[in-house]
Amino acid sequence: MYLVTGIQASGKSTVAEALARRLPEPAAHVHGDQFRRWVVTGRADMTPDAGGPAVQQLRLRHELTARTADGYAAAGFSVVVQDVVLGPHLDEMITALRTRPLHVVVLAPRPEVAAQRRADRDKTTSDAFTSAALDRVLRTETARRGLWLDSSDLDVDATVGQILARSAESIVGVPGVVREWNDSDGHGVVDSAATPGGCWVHFGAIVADGYRSLTPGGSVTLEWEPVRQDGFAFRGTRVVPHAPGTGSAYRSALDTRP
Repeated sequence: MYLVTGIQASGKSTVAEALARRLPEPAAHVHGDQFRRWVVTGRADMTPDAGGPAVQQLRLRHELTARTADGYAAAGFSVVVQDVVLGPHLDEMITALRTRPLHVVVLAPRPEVAAQRRADRDKTTSDAFTSAALDRVLRTETARRGLWLDSSDLDVDATVGQILARSAESIVGVPGVVREWNDSDGHGVVDSAATPGGCWVHFGAIVADGYRSLTPGGSVTLEWEPVRQDGFAFRGTRVVPHAPGTGSAYRSALDTRP
C-alpha cells in the first residue's frame, strides 16, 4: 500500500493514479478528499484557524479513507491512498492504515513551482491556504516519514519511476523484534527484515507514555534510517512497542472498529 501526500498542486492526484496503474492488478486509487465532498450539509472545511468541528471532520475523513483502503487491501488489491495529510495528521494516518508494508510518499516540489502549477490550472481553493503557507506547514510541522520527493523538475512518469525505484526509502512501520535492551544505557537492538544485522535504537525513539523501554523478544513496529551507530548500519527513528498478543498492526485512537 502507498500513501501519497503533499500540498495542493504538488501533483498528488495525477501521480497517485499513474502509480496505481503500474502496481500489480487489481489496483485501487482511494481519493481521501471524496469523503469531504460527500458531506452535503454542515460541512466544516479546514482553514488556518479551524475549530473543533473542522478538525473532527478531517480526522473522520482520514479514518474513513483508512478503512476503505484497508478493505481493498484485504480483498487482494494493490492500493494507493491520496490526500493532503500534513502536520500531526500524517502520523495519525500512518497509524490508522493497518495494512503493511506501507509506503509513504511526500511530494515536495519547491513552493514557487507548486504555486505556478496551481495558477496554471486555475484551481479554485481557499485564499486562506496559499502554496507558501501550506509549504511551511509541510516542511516545519510535518514529521519526515517515508520518501520526500522534490518533483519540481520531474514529469508524472519520472515521478512514478522514482517512487518505484526508491521503494525501500518510502516504507514505514516494518515489523520488528527486540533482540536486546539495556535499561541503564537506554538503548538496544531491534531485528527486522529491512535492517539486516540489526537496528540500533535509543530510548528517545520509542513511542510510549512515561518511562520508555523495550522488552527483549517483544514485538514492535520499526522506522529506521541508514545511519551507522555503535557498529550497526541502521538507526531507529521511531519504535512503537506492542502489547503482548497484539502482533505488528497499528491501532488508531480514532479507530471505532472492533
